Amino acid sequence: MGREFVNHGTWASNWSLNANGASVGIADEVTGSNPFSASVLGSGSNVVILGSFKSGWSFLETVSIPTSGHVAVQIQLTNHTGHTANNVQWGVGFDPDQGVPAGLGFGTTNVINATGLGASVTATSLDGWSVTLHNTTSASAFTINPYVGEDCCSPVDPALMLAAAQAPGSYGFGDYSINLAYDLGSIANHNSVTFGYEYIMAVPEPETYAMLLAGLGLVGFSARRRRII
Repeated sequence: MGREFVNHGTWASNWSLNANGASVGIADEVTGSNPFSASVLGSGSNVVILGSFKSGWSFLETVSIPTSGHVAVQIQLTNHTGHTANNVQWGVGFDPDQGVPAGLGFGTTNVINATGLGASVTATSLDGWSVTLHNTTSASAFTINPYVGEDCCSPVDPALMLAAAQAPGSYGFGDYSINLAYDLGSIANHNSVTFGYEYIMAVPEPETYAMLLAGLGLVGFSARRRRII
């Protein structure tokens, strides 16, 4: 509905892979880093991203729009290192800025809704436009943790997100990133895991607009009253 959620200020989205206690690579929109040598292919109504890593990993990422306001991502990650990889971790995150077009700035109210298989984290602008990063994986991952990062524009290490284990609740208002981290365990050589997540963009309910307009009206009335006095 004409609202941009990400590409304002610093365009910040990223994902990263750890294995055997070390970083394999980080794809970061801010720096333009693409360590996975990924290329985009067309596949009907979907977008398919294919990548292979010099370090012996490959992935197949399929992006689709299952319904209005939903962008679904499915990733198949394959180990070609020649040995079993342990402590495999995946992180994904972005900086939501959907308040900017309305003149309400970069800040959002950031809430972790749930952890585990139902893991999700939501960022809501002052005028009620929200975006949720939601897990859709029913298997493959041992732990799935949502995370609110206070640095809007830098990738967050999945190991840090998994160790932090932020609990459901509000993490305040600010120019923060929202993220998901996956503990994928061990992946044997030539084996794959498949996991996924979804971006859900929602417009405000009519009563939210009414409350916003009422609030702005009260502010205007108060300012006018002070000038008269």
